[in-house]
Amino acid sequence: MRQHFIFLLLLFFFLSPLHANEYSDKYTLGRGVTLYEKNQLQLTLAGHLSLKYKTSYFDTIETTINTTNHFGIENAAIMFYGSYTSYFSFLLEYGNENLFSYENSMLQSDTTSSQNLELRRFYTDITLDESVNLKLGRFLIPIGIYNPTYINALRWSNIRPLVAEEFFPDIITGVQLHGTVAQSIEYSIFTQLQNSEAVSTSRIPISKFSGGELRYTFGLLSRVALNYGQYKSDTFKEICVFGGANTLVELDESEFSAELLYKDGKWGTNTTTQTWWKDLSWYTQYVHNIYEKQYLSFRIGQKIRDGVNKASWDERNVIGGYIYRENSALSYKAEFRHLERTGGKAYTSDEVHISFSVLF
Repeated sequence: MRQHFIFLLLLFFFLSPLHANEYSDKYTLGRGVTLYEKNQLQLTLAGHLSLKYKTSYFDTIETTINTTNHFGIENAAIMFYGSYTSYFSFLLEYGNENLFSYENSMLQSDTTSSQNLELRRFYTDITLDESVNLKLGRFLIPIGIYNPTYINALRWSNIRPLVAEEFFPDIITGVQLHGTVAQSIEYSIFTQLQNSEAVSTSRIPISKFSGGELRYTFGLLSRVALNYGQYKSDTFKEICVFGGANTLVELDESEFSAELLYKDGKWGTNTTTQTWWKDLSWYTQYVHNIYEKQYLSFRIGQKIRDGVNKASWDERNVIGGYIYRENSALSYKAEFRHLERTGGKAYTSDEVHISFSVLF
């Protein structure tokens, strides 16, 4: 707990826009503090932080309604990044997801937990050409809309969609080729170099992970994309192949987005005892600008599993939210989610999430 306190103290001390020091004239909220800028070398110190309070009403077949209150420090890190000329850049990020959490429940005593601080991302990006860039190190998986948008302050919702849960690890150590061809077509291809990645939200220890995404872009952020990936997990006893599609369309100050993923998993070589399962998950989300800096969001999503020697289930949720976004780096969100699961481990849940997120 002591290291968490020191970490947060440093985060606020060095990165607060109210802190008057020799770098104050070089600070921009969301873009960090410029530490050095000379001879084509630029070094920047930045960070991000997300605080969330959640109250949930949980009901299962075995229990009556259980009310749980949760407070968490999540998605927090200090980042050091820079570039040398237009051909070389790097990023180092130290922090963690779910850094600290406290829960109060009707059915059990209060609990607290924390995650150790970790080197989450550390990579170099070498620009060989506009169409060929080489990224090497530990980086976010470039698949989908939600996963690469890693920092909560940049997301419209602090609630992970079902399509971004347990389909694939969100971070790996490996190599990635990416670039733009024909002006509007982007690609990302990656492969894993180091096995058993523990530093990820999904916490899926995997090996032999490779995949990629092909995107057609239009406008500033609008896109349509197809993706594919495959990996093996000896710990979870699974060999998986997945693929899907996603789209994001800007509508003036509003936005529509959707993602879909399908996963085919199996384990075992004896066909009489082989375990297999097929997962399908999707969501659609619409964010509408109602007033200056204020938005309403609505999302529906589903995740279905059908399998042999694994429980089959169907999970659906509906999310509505209000977002006050002071600027692109600072937001306040109030969200409500209703979730229902049928089949294995059936339950229903109603949740209220209130969060504050900032990119320093």
